[in-house]
Amino acid sequence: MELSVIISLVALVVSASSLIISVLALKQQNRQNNNYVRELKINASKEIITSHRNMFFEILKNPEFVAIVDNKPNNKFKKEMLGTILINHSYLIYRAAKEKLYSEDDWAGLQNDINDFYGWDVVNDRWKENKKYYSTDFQKFIDDLREKGRQTNIQNLDDKNKPNL
Repeated sequence: MELSVIISLVALVVSASSLIISVLALKQQNRQNNNYVRELKINASKEIITSHRNMFFEILKNPEFVAIVDNKPNNKFKKEMLGTILINHSYLIYRAAKEKLYSEDDWAGLQNDINDFYGWDVVNDRWKENKKYYSTDFQKFIDDLREKGRQTNIQNLDDKNKPNL
């Protein structure tokens, strides 16, 4: 075999190896970018919900603001806002689970927490009034979770209650 052919074959093997390494590096970078994008989405939702909660608490600190917005009997405004804060909090937890930011064990416990929230009248009443304003997948998740009830551990959770983990 001629030296030029051997050099060409070695160059071809080196080029192919470099290409394979580059493709693997790009795949890894793509995974990291996707994780970063998921985290950005969750953080954006978190900031909106945090801002909403902070506005509510600022209103409560000022009696003049409370007098303006709470013209409903029996502190209904405060109950509605508390229900909304807890629903939005559970929505944020759900979104983070959909983005696979929790282990399955953590997710099992968080589902029980969410189920407990919706057992409270202040959340359940607000949910009945406003569920139509949330995504259909979140509505289905809450309805399925409420129907299933509190679970003792992850082995009791079926695929119906897992948001595409």
